[in-house]
Amino acid sequence: MTARALLLSALAALSITSAAHAGCKLQNVASLDATAGPDGLLIVPVAVGDEHIDMLLDTGAERGVIDISVTQKMGLTPLKIYTPPPVYNVPGAPFLSMVQFSAPGFYLSDGSQLDHFVKIPDVAIGASHFEAVKFLLARFDERTGHDMKGILGANLLRNFDVEIDPAARKVNLFSPDHCEGKVVYWAPTYTDLPVDVDSHGQIELTMLLDGHEVDAVLDTGAPRTTLDYGYVQRTFDLDSDSPAIERISGEGKNAVFRARFKSLVAGDVTIKNPVIDLSVDLVARRRMAEALDSGHSGSAAMHHTKLVLGMDVLKALHLYIAYGEEKLYITPAAGSPPSAAANITAGTKNQ
Repeated sequence: MTARALLLSALAALSITSAAHAGCKLQNVASLDATAGPDGLLIVPVAVGDEHIDMLLDTGAERGVIDISVTQKMGLTPLKIYTPPPVYNVPGAPFLSMVQFSAPGFYLSDGSQLDHFVKIPDVAIGASHFEAVKFLLARFDERTGHDMKGILGANLLRNFDVEIDPAARKVNLFSPDHCEGKVVYWAPTYTDLPVDVDSHGQIELTMLLDGHEVDAVLDTGAPRTTLDYGYVQRTFDLDSDSPAIERISGEGKNAVFRARFKSLVAGDVTIKNPVIDLSVDLVARRRMAEALDSGHSGSAAMHHTKLVLGMDVLKALHLYIAYGEEKLYITPAAGSPPSAAANITAGTKNQ
């Protein structure tokens, strides 16, 4: 091979390598300055039509929610979520079909059902625009002291990779079109965890709570980490009289307890001495009742108990959610409170 041919070959190889590196570069499509909402939740700016409103960043919400006062100002008409009627194959006996499974099935954390929605003609998050986006309708409590008018849910967030830095109150949205694993730019080491992104966009991962396997959901819309009280009773043989459990508020099915555990572990991430709120999962109970009322049983009515990983834990972490990869990248958050950082270990892989 001549010197000229060798030179051309080397230049071609260099060009291919440069193109590959260019393809690996993260493309930021929105850099959002978050504000601190109630209980340390993150509030981000979103444009809906000509209105600029603050929305809760909520990875645990299946769909976005908007305050009815905003849609009234925009002149939008509320629409009822369609619930298909029962189908009968013989008089008085409903034909059991998953199509008939009780709808609409959208709830707030207190168990109240959302059954109306609107179509927002244009939604903008940074430089990204979406058309004809469906938002559930609700009324937000103005007593929180924050002018929050909506929830930014997984139906929009899953279109991006999402970087969340609670300590710096920064949320970055990236194009998912990049090289796998080349995302942690802010730290020399990190931990990555496999996750399951379900059909509703919720981010699920398997964790060990004091050695017991539990399914967890990453929920930036939850101020505290919570677990179903009945599950704790069955799994850890604890009840309200146990010295390890403290009643925080409420009575009966509205009672909230709190317990300190030894560890909560996922891969190389260890959360030491986590304090978890225990309460009745009202949404799960509501969905189970609806399933049974509609004649379903078995797998159609099953709801797996999940630990809700809330902001009391997540605030000490710097997260990168790669929805397409189904992977969660984690480092300890720079500048997080010493009390929170001291209880978390993470970061074993080098960039």
